[in-house]
Amino acid sequence: MCCFAPPKTPLPPFEHCSSLGVKVVSTAGPEVTHHLTQSLEGTAAVAISILCSAELVLPQWLQEVIRLGTTAEDANRPSELEQEFKLPDASQYRPKQSQDLPSLLKVTDAWTVNESRKNIFKGWRFLFACKKGEVDAETRRLVELAGGEYECFDVSGGASRWEQSLSRNKRKAEADGEKGLAVVGDEDALRIELEDASEPFFKALRK
Repeated sequence: MCCFAPPKTPLPPFEHCSSLGVKVVSTAGPEVTHHLTQSLEGTAAVAISILCSAELVLPQWLQEVIRLGTTAEDANRPSELEQEFKLPDASQYRPKQSQDLPSLLKVTDAWTVNESRKNIFKGWRFLFACKKGEVDAETRRLVELAGGEYECFDVSGGASRWEQSLSRNKRKAEADGEKGLAVVGDEDALRIELEDASEPFFKALRK
């Protein structure tokens, strides 16, 4: 069993987890079986866990696992968890949805294990437009694990290079018979970053 725990997640003592063979990691990925979170939010880490069929549970779920695995009426007898080999029901430890979620994600099915989500980005190419051409590691990992491909563009390179990057990625998508090209960026942040030079960038997208 492997649990992903975001920063500041309340956790049982390390030695208790280790004694039961529970691994706790700080990076979401295929090895994670349970994602500990206080609420359901639209983050890249949560998306990775959903993609990899991990259960989304409250931190109390792991605390209950530890309780079942370390408590026994007789010190010479195996614990309740060791006797039954039955983990706590994840559905009883389901986090509440964040109030900031869009209505599209405020449905139960969006957060439950679904094997069909694997390779959901297969055939898609992503072009990230951002400051310094930097995209956080979790977002890159999400695209890769979902079977997609991506390229990053530093918006300081100017409108001409931006048009070239768009054209090149469109050609790649068409040549490889892919489903399409998705351009990703924060419009408000880009307008602030580019100031008066922002309009050529958005105009290129409308061509």
